[in-house]
Amino acid sequence: MSRAGQPSIRTRVLAIALVPSIALLLVGIGVTGYLAREGKRIQDSSTTSADAAAPAALMIAAIQAERLASLRKMVNPQGGPGELPTLRKKVDTELVNIGDVATALSTGGSPELREALAGLDRVVEELPDLREQVDSGGVAPLVVYQSFNRYIDIFTAVLTELARSAPDVESAYEKLVGAELFAAAEGMARSTVLRSAILEGGGLRRDLVQEYNRQIVSYHTALESLVPRMTPGERAMYTSLTSSSAWATIVAVEDAVTTAGFAANAPGAGLTAASGRNLPQLPGAQTLRTATTEVTTALLQLYVSHSAHASDLAATTARNTFVRALLSGFGLLLLALLVFVIALQLSNVLVRRLSALRSETLALADEKLPALVDRLRRGERVDLEAELPPLDHGGDEIGQVAEAFTKAQRTAVDAAAQEAATRTGTRLVFLNIARRSQAVVHRQLELLDQAERTQEDPDQLGVLFQLDHLATRSRRNAENLIILAGEQPGRRWRKPVSLVQVVRSAIAETEQYTRVATVRLPGCWLDGTVVADLVHIVAELVDNAVVFGPPTSRVEVRGNVVGRGVVIEVEDQGIGIAPDQLGRLNAMLRAAPDFSIMALADEPRLGLFVVARLAARHGIQVTLSESPIYGGTRAVVLIPSTLIAETPTAEGDLRIDLDRAAAQLPAGQRMHGRRQQLTAPATVPAGPVSVGPVSVGPVSAGALTSGTAAGTVPTGTVPTGTVPTGTVPTGTVPAVTVASGTVASGTVASGTVASGTATTDAMTPSRATGAVPSTGPVPPTGAVSTEAVPPAAAEGGATPAGRGSGGAGAGNTHTDAVEPSDLPYPMTPAVDRPALPRRTRQANLAPQLRDEGRTAEAETDATADLWRSAEQARARYAAIQRGTRQARSDGPRSPLS
Repeated sequence: MSRAGQPSIRTRVLAIALVPSIALLLVGIGVTGYLAREGKRIQDSSTTSADAAAPAALMIAAIQAERLASLRKMVNPQGGPGELPTLRKKVDTELVNIGDVATALSTGGSPELREALAGLDRVVEELPDLREQVDSGGVAPLVVYQSFNRYIDIFTAVLTELARSAPDVESAYEKLVGAELFAAAEGMARSTVLRSAILEGGGLRRDLVQEYNRQIVSYHTALESLVPRMTPGERAMYTSLTSSSAWATIVAVEDAVTTAGFAANAPGAGLTAASGRNLPQLPGAQTLRTATTEVTTALLQLYVSHSAHASDLAATTARNTFVRALLSGFGLLLLALLVFVIALQLSNVLVRRLSALRSETLALADEKLPALVDRLRRGERVDLEAELPPLDHGGDEIGQVAEAFTKAQRTAVDAAAQEAATRTGTRLVFLNIARRSQAVVHRQLELLDQAERTQEDPDQLGVLFQLDHLATRSRRNAENLIILAGEQPGRRWRKPVSLVQVVRSAIAETEQYTRVATVRLPGCWLDGTVVADLVHIVAELVDNAVVFGPPTSRVEVRGNVVGRGVVIEVEDQGIGIAPDQLGRLNAMLRAAPDFSIMALADEPRLGLFVVARLAARHGIQVTLSESPIYGGTRAVVLIPSTLIAETPTAEGDLRIDLDRAAAQLPAGQRMHGRRQQLTAPATVPAGPVSVGPVSVGPVSAGALTSGTAAGTVPTGTVPTGTVPTGTVPTGTVPAVTVASGTVASGTVASGTVASGTATTDAMTPSRATGAVPSTGPVPPTGAVSTEAVPPAAAEGGATPAGRGSGGAGAGNTHTDAVEPSDLPYPMTPAVDRPALPRRTRQANLAPQLRDEGRTAEAETDATADLWRSAEQARARYAAIQRGTRQARSDGPRSPLS
C-alpha cells in the first residue's frame, strides 16, 4: 500500500483477477486435502498392519508353546511343571506387547476389525482360569487343547478382517493368502500337540488319533494349495523346507502314529484305548522336538513373509492413491493459479520497470556516488559521462522519472566536485602556511642556537633553552599540518639509525624532558625511511604522557625486541583514560581515520590523529592500555621487522663502547641543557687548530669515567696559558685541550686529529632540514664527549637532525637532571677569563680521614663501573650536580688555584 491508504499499481491490476482466482483456489485446496487425507489414512493402516505381523507371530508362537506344555502336563502329571511357568510369563509379555498393536489397528478400522480385536481382551481375561484348571487337572486334555485353539482363532479372525479392509483387490487377496498360510502353520502346531499327548501318556485313544489325523490332512492340503499363490521367494523357502530332514522326520512320525492309531482302534484289535504297547518305534524325543521346532518356525516364517508382501502391496496402493490425490489437487491449484499468474505477469511488466529504476538509483546512491565522491575528495580526475551514464528507461512516464533522477545525481556530483576542489585549495593553502611556518621555525632555531653559543649568563641561557623547546614544539606542530595535508615532513634520512638515537631525539622534542626516563632500549637499527615519522610518533606519545601526568611524576620509556619486531613502551603515572574512550582511541589508532572523526569527536586529539596517520603509513601498531603498575596509561609502539635494518658491525661496536664510556662521564663534562641530537657530523675546516698535548696510546675506560673530577685535568697536562685568539676560524670548533693519555693515537672520537678534523656533532645541534649542521662549543679542558657520536658519521651519511638534549636530558634522563643554569662551564670558551675551579681528590680532607688506598682501588674498578646500574648512575650524576653548584657558588678562581 502506498501512502494515505492508496493501493499500489500492482494491487490495482491484480484485483481484477484476484476474486475468481481465490474462489477456484479454495475449491482445489478442499478436494486436494480430502484425497490426500484418505490416501494418508490407507498408507498408515498398511504400515500398521505390516508392523503388527512380527509381534503377532511372537505371540502365537508363545501361546502354541504354552499349549503344548500344558497338554503334556495333563497327560503326564508325574512329569512335574517343567518349563510351563517360564512359557506362561512369556505369553503374558507378548500379550502386553500385542495390546499396543491392537490399539493402533483399531484406530480408524472397520467395526468388524474392532470386534475381532476385542477378542484379545477376552483371552487376557480367560487365560488365568484356564491355567488353574490345567494345574489342578480338573479338565480333560482335549478341552484344554480346544481352549488354546480358540484363542489362536481370534488372531485368525483379525487377519481375515485386515484382508477385507485392504484398499484394493490385489492387496486383499494377498492378505487372505497370508491368513491361510497362518492357518496351515497353526494346523501343523496342533498336530504336534496331539502327537505329544499320544506319545507321552495319552495312548492311542480314538479321539486323539482322529483329531491328529484331521489336523495332518488339513495343513498338508492347505500348503499344497497355497504353493501356486506364494511369491517366488516363498516357494523357494517351502521347497527347501519339504526337502529338509526335519520335514522328513515329521512326515514319517505322522504316518507311523496314524497307522498305529488306526490299527489299534480297528474292530477286534484287542487293545484298550489307553494301551500304548503297540506304539511304533520312533526317533528320540530330542530329535523329534528339534524337527518339530524347525518345521513350525519355517511355516510361521512363510506367513510373516507373505504378510509383509501383502502389506507392501497395500502400502504401494495407498501411496499411489495419495499421489493421485496430490496430482489432482495440484492440477486444480494450477488452474486456480493460472488466472492469478496471468494477472500478475501483466502487473509485473509495469512494476518491473519501476523496480529496475529503483535498483539502479539505489546502486548509484549507495555504491557509485559515495565512491565517486571519495575519489573527488582525494583529488582524482573523474569522467562524469563514463562514471555516471544516464538512466535509460524509455520515453514514457517512467523514462521521464529516470531522467529526473539522472539530473539530480549530476547536480550532487557537481556539488561534490566543487567541494573537493575547495578542500584541495584549502589543503594547499594550509600546506603552504605550514611550510612557511616550518621555515620560520627553522630560522628561529638557528638564531636561538647562535644566541645559546654566545650567551654566558646561566639565567638567560635557561630562558633561551625554554624558547628553544617551544620553537621545537612549533616545528612539530607545523609538521603535523604537513602530515595531515597528506605530504611528508622535510626531515629525511637515507641510512639506518639506531633506536637509541631515535628515542633520544623524540624525548628531546619534549619541553619537560627532565621528567622522562629511559629504562632500557635495545641496540637495534632502523631503516632511515621510517626515522622521521617514528621520532614524530614517539615524541607525540611522550608529550602526551608528560602533559597528562602529575607535574612531579616521571614518564618511563623502555624498549624490547619481540618476535614481530621491536616494541617501544611509553608509560606515565597519570589518572589514565576511561575504558570506553580507550576503546575508541585504540580503534582510531588501528585504522587511520579521515578528518570526519575530528569533527565528530567531542575532544579532538590532534596528536593521536597524527600518530594514527603516521603508523598506518609504515605498518606500525600503536596501542593504548591501562598501566598495571601506576594506573596511568601505557602506549605500546610495535615496529614491524620489515623496518629493522642490519646493524653496521664496526660502527655498532663503536657506538656501544662510546655510549658506555660517555655514560660514566661526570655531569660537568657533558653537554646538558641541550637535548640529545641525531645530527650529521661536523668537520673542522683545515687550518691552525690548537690542540693540547696528546700522548700516543689507546683510550682507557678509566680515562672517560669519574677517575678525575668534573673539569679536572691531571697536573701537568694542560698549559698554563690560554688559547691564542684567532687560531680557530669564526664559527668553527674552538681549541680543544686534551689531557695526556686520554685520547688514542691521532684520534678524537670519530674525527682524526692528524688531518685537522674532529667530530663534534654531539655538541652541535642541527636545525635545518637536510643541511649540514653548524658547529657548536666544545666542553672545557679534558671533556671529549662521545655520547652522541652518530654511528653513521663514519660513512658520511646524514643522521636524524633535530633539536636534542644532552646526556642529562635524554640519554639517561631522570628527575635529578642538571638544568641549563647549573652548567659548570660556559657554552663558549672564554679566552680572557680564568679557568674554572678544579677539584683535587682529598685535597681539603683532614689527614686522619684520608684513604690513600681508595684511589688505586677506584682506578682498578673503573672498567667494572662501566656496567653500573641506572640507580648508581643517577646517584653519581646527582653528586656531580651538587659539586658543580658548590663550585659555582664559591666564585671564579685563578687558573692555578
